[in-house]
Amino acid sequence: MVLRPRNISTSIIIRTPCSPLSFILQPGKLYELDERFHRRYVEAGSGPRLMSLHEAVKPQAERYIRIGTLILFSGTALFSYAVVQQSSSKLVTHFVVELSQNLYFVGLVLTYILWAAVMKMRETRTRLIQLVLSMGVYFSLFAANFALQNLYQSRGNFFEFLTPLFGCFLPLSWAYTFWHLPEDARIVPSRLAVVPR
Repeated sequence: MVLRPRNISTSIIIRTPCSPLSFILQPGKLYELDERFHRRYVEAGSGPRLMSLHEAVKPQAERYIRIGTLILFSGTALFSYAVVQQSSSKLVTHFVVELSQNLYFVGLVLTYILWAAVMKMRETRTRLIQLVLSMGVYFSLFAANFALQNLYQSRGNFFEFLTPLFGCFLPLSWAYTFWHLPEDARIVPSRLAVVPR
């Protein structure tokens, strides 16, 4: 099963003559390649009944995902604007900072929802668990940094120094995950959860 997706992606890349410049000139090209790859992946790994279910559900799911993303981002932007409009001087810079703080918080909440889904599905792939946990730590670090920055504004230089350090955490943890954890490594997520006794 591991060789099939690699063969699928290789066949799509080989059959599609394109250069990196073509992705810039034709923005739909990358989406089309991604769409074809996932369609072949689903065809290779599913039977006819699952494929027909996938075809029936996919357009509706895409619509809900786009609408949900739009509502989530718009709500975050409106909330950020409502907080910032009180101080009209330097409105744009305050808005950008407030929006980034709120987006990190939304990312944190969505990561915890993803972690709950991983726990509920009893996922055992160590790489996937490591990726989700590192995203949780990454967003938690930024949310805590911004919260402490707002609480202790006199120490702003110290917290501004931490921001680029926290920004390095996610790429480093993901690099560790892909270089040091074997693809077939498994872990029981119930060991990571606190079980009441």
